[in-house]
Amino acid sequence: MQKFPVDPNIAKAKTIHTDFYTSQAMFEDCKEKIFANSWQYIGSKQTLNSNNLETVLDDVGIFSLTVALTATNDDVYIPKIAQRAGFGGVMGISYVTQDQTTGKATALGKASASLTSSAQVSGNFYKIVEGTTENFTVTVNYDPAAAGTFKVQLVNVFFNTKPVNPDVNNFSNNILLPKPNGFDRGYYSEALVI
Repeated sequence: MQKFPVDPNIAKAKTIHTDFYTSQAMFEDCKEKIFANSWQYIGSKQTLNSNNLETVLDDVGIFSLTVALTATNDDVYIPKIAQRAGFGGVMGISYVTQDQTTGKATALGKASASLTSSAQVSGNFYKIVEGTTENFTVTVNYDPAAAGTFKVQLVNVFFNTKPVNPDVNNFSNNILLPKPNGFDRGYYSEALVI
């Protein structure tokens, strides 16, 4: 197993290298050397199957995706709402649920989301001060309507230069988020500029 040194001095310690979380070989090593020789308690059957069904339809996925946004020419206000794309209404950041097998967006199932940020709060908005970068995290709870493998992708950031809801049909007030490298990692590796 590859070694990932951690400095015992907390002031110097850093997070483990990305390879620990993204490497298939590391995953296989961990399964074999950490988990194979012990039981891992994850909860009671009632906890796992709160609706008392014993099918794959019971599964709920929790996805957490983070993007860093930088305001360049003005302060930027982003509504404190994450919403599934195509469902209308005011939104700050939109996302889609995708069938991982087909790669196509799916509107099936139930999804709910929350948006948190390191940006300062101004009423119903997060404010990015001009010249600064702030992290935004969308946490999506997804209960699919069918068996399968699913993932979540961030789509747009809707913003304004004053604390009023952006017009979701005005494409000068939103940016399309690119599909990040390492899509399954759940974060964007560089700041996106607004």
